[in-house]
Amino acid sequence: MNLALGQCLTDQAIGEARFCPTRLLAEGARCRIYEAEDTHLDRKLVCLKVPRHGPSASSEQIQANRERLSRELRTLTLGSPLIPEPLDWLSVHNPSLAGALAKHETILVYEQQAGRALDQKILDAPNGIEPLHALGLCRELLLLARVAHQHELVIAGLRPEHIILGIDDTMHLVGWGNACAIGSRADVDPSPYAAPELAQQAATPSADLYSMGLLLYLLLTGQAPNDGSWPFDNARLEAMPSGLAHLIGRLAHPDPSQRAQSVEEVLPLLRPGQLPPPGPLPQPSQRDKMGEQVKRPIDKKLGEQAERPINKKFGEQAERPIDNTLAIPGGKPQKTLQNQDSSEQERGAIAVPTDNAASTNTAPATNLDQAQGNAALAQQRWRNAAIIVSVGAVLSLIALLVLLLL
Repeated sequence: MNLALGQCLTDQAIGEARFCPTRLLAEGARCRIYEAEDTHLDRKLVCLKVPRHGPSASSEQIQANRERLSRELRTLTLGSPLIPEPLDWLSVHNPSLAGALAKHETILVYEQQAGRALDQKILDAPNGIEPLHALGLCRELLLLARVAHQHELVIAGLRPEHIILGIDDTMHLVGWGNACAIGSRADVDPSPYAAPELAQQAATPSADLYSMGLLLYLLLTGQAPNDGSWPFDNARLEAMPSGLAHLIGRLAHPDPSQRAQSVEEVLPLLRPGQLPPPGPLPQPSQRDKMGEQVKRPIDKKLGEQAERPINKKFGEQAERPIDNTLAIPGGKPQKTLQNQDSSEQERGAIAVPTDNAASTNTAPATNLDQAQGNAALAQQRWRNAAIIVSVGAVLSLIALLVLLLL
């Protein structure tokens, strides 16, 4: 719904025209925010949040947008000084809709917060702001999140444009349209600051810690997080004190199991006026690393060696009667070498290929040396046997001569 600037809105519930839009402040996929004057309070500046329906939106989508705005109204009653105070709830005619849907368009009225959004103010500090200042802002956000969690709410999808910083850096948090009950599914627009598990899982308090960790990363580095699965620039993490990098990892690790689960877990690391104690740098989770190893056949070479009979060469030598051929007097060693060459060709079919030509060329020479060694051993055994037989014959002759003399 587009509001006509300078034309006061008439609340159909009471027939009163009180708020006059003066300019458009922000525009998103689901809403528009206007600055307006309150004619009953000396033209005090307020904000009007109006649902934005697409041209082809169904009645269910229109009702969902209005319910989203109604939930935001309930969250503004949490009573925190960081939350703008709700002022009114209007029901006006929406000329862009037809039928019954046009009669009661809802508009949320809340107090305007003077200042600049964080995503604009950080442009003045491209290398980040002073660490203790950033930690102080982060601590305020965590205390606000604790209030929401105590009321069973998850802020869900907190972004830099939702944080308004005044002249003295007084902080206010706007844009509570994504808030939902703990354990329910959050309807969050895509954003690098939204916890990745929100797309598939129910919202938990750790989802808010993720957003606040990335906001701290933005404050310290002046750079927005990456859009990929690992949101950090590791070089920037390594350049900052390890305690700060460790705190960012505890808040905003992409793996929920590696992340703090409650505000109470990280508040001790955010003592006023002190840097967090040193700690390890955040690293991608082991689960992600294991997943990559399963997809990549790291041990394929070892697996091939395990499937291949490593000692087959020795087994073939044991099965082949090398000594039987060589032990026969007048045997032909050449035949044995031919058989051995044939066996080596068979083994070459299952050998691991290599790019080293020298090692391939030296393999036949090594096999020939082994064959020659086996032949020499057999010949030595034959000579030893002949000597033993000769000695035995001599001893037999001596024994016979002794008997004849007696």
